[in-house]
Amino acid sequence: MRLTMFVLLLATTGYAAPAPKNNPAVYFPTVMGDTRVYETQVDGKATNEFTDRVTKVEKKERATLVTVERHHESSEPFVTTIAVREDGLFRVALGPETLAEPVLLLKLPAKAGVTWDVMSGNGKTSHTIVKEEEVTVPAGKFKTIRVEIGADKDSLTTLWFAPTAGLVKMSSGNGTRVMVLKQFKAGN
Repeated sequence: MRLTMFVLLLATTGYAAPAPKNNPAVYFPTVMGDTRVYETQVDGKATNEFTDRVTKVEKKERATLVTVERHHESSEPFVTTIAVREDGLFRVALGPETLAEPVLLLKLPAKAGVTWDVMSGNGKTSHTIVKEEEVTVPAGKFKTIRVEIGADKDSLTTLWFAPTAGLVKMSSGNGTRVMVLKQFKAGN
């Protein structure tokens, strides 16, 4: 189940520069064609690579709906749709299926101390924005917000989101499983 949760979390994920002061930061890629290449590592060794590409962007009411297609050499493409809103990032669809209830992935505006709970097949998990933090990954150096999921150190998952592109790093399993952004290519 932890591996399934890890894979689903990976599906939400980006790269970015700081947002202008008058505009709130957007922690997810929202431009058609934005492409992110990720590497996963176990115990410090690269295990695989996958590519996320924004394939559709649609403005709808208070949200920008962003469809991302994930390609991995050993599986069929994985498709998810994220609603980017002023109050957060919400998963609203997996493949062709719209979710009965949107899943809050990141509560906005992003401020240290903000918490929220997410219900899943594994029960309720607590999410906390811990702090702003500079993170270096193969794609570069990013000013991020650090989000911790769970309370138990053995099962803690940590996410680092950067403005404009989203997830740049994820760590779980006491840091034994890590995903990092290797490359970002801006779309049109």
